[in-house]
Amino acid sequence: MAGLLYYLPGKTRAISPKEVVAAGLDYAFERRRDTTGPRFTATPVRNGPDGKEGVVLADSPSVPRIGYFQDEQTWRQIPGTEAWVGMFANDRPKPDDLARREPLPGHPVVLGDGQTWIVPAARNASAVDGQVLFLEAIPRALDLDDDGKWIPGEPLERYRPLWEAVTKYLAVLTEVVADETDEAFRFEIDDQGPIDALAVNYRLGRAECVLLGLLTWGGPYFRLILEAVIDLPGFEAIKKKQDLDTESSELGRVDE
Repeated sequence: MAGLLYYLPGKTRAISPKEVVAAGLDYAFERRRDTTGPRFTATPVRNGPDGKEGVVLADSPSVPRIGYFQDEQTWRQIPGTEAWVGMFANDRPKPDDLARREPLPGHPVVLGDGQTWIVPAARNASAVDGQVLFLEAIPRALDLDDDGKWIPGEPLERYRPLWEAVTKYLAVLTEVVADETDEAFRFEIDDQGPIDALAVNYRLGRAECVLLGLLTWGGPYFRLILEAVIDLPGFEAIKKKQDLDTESSELGRVDE
């Protein structure tokens, strides 16, 4: 087992879950069963990656040695925060080490680290009467209409960024097809959508993706993640089967 470590400067004692949330690291840890906050183990250090004293945090089940070990670890600061994220250079975290407790089903995608990550599908392609339809796969709240009948409500809070990524990417694809522009490439590089998608199933953000080498500038990984999110693999599988069925039908037909 391996995992990521986090460092917060200026701390000389074990910190509370509220302080971890305030530092912007809530996403990096699973929540406790009693929902009082993120679950972690903290170890004070006299000399952190910034040369100052602070505290190193980790998900204790996945990181057996929690602390700052300069010659064994790689660290980088998380932009816009005081926090740092690090890992043991010879014990890099793998997808299973960072997987959330309740992931969404999706498609396997090999990213820049050579590992296979499961990207959640926010919608599912389905063949209905010879056509391909897409059904939402985002967990939603339960609501009532004016007649008191059950209806799907808004996406649950933790899945809203994923659904926003889907709607934005589909809009961009529509524009690319209509105008033959290059907006899709700029979208892939600049937008948070691919990171939000990975974060549904794994405890990571932008800095973690950089540290682990999951994405590359100009590479295919942004596109592969977004295609998995909109279930393009499912769509292509259905279309391939339909084409094969049509071809078989044509081969078996006897002209009068």
